[in-house]
Amino acid sequence: MVVGCFDDEYVKRDGRWYFTKRIYEVMGKG
Repeated sequence: MVVGCFDDEYVKRDGRWYFTKRIYEVMGKG
């Protein structure tokens, strides 16, 4: 799954919706 191609939008992961900004933080730390 490719992330970081969105801005202020929602993405569906594991059946749930997350803010792309939230994913940015998770990927940055992980």
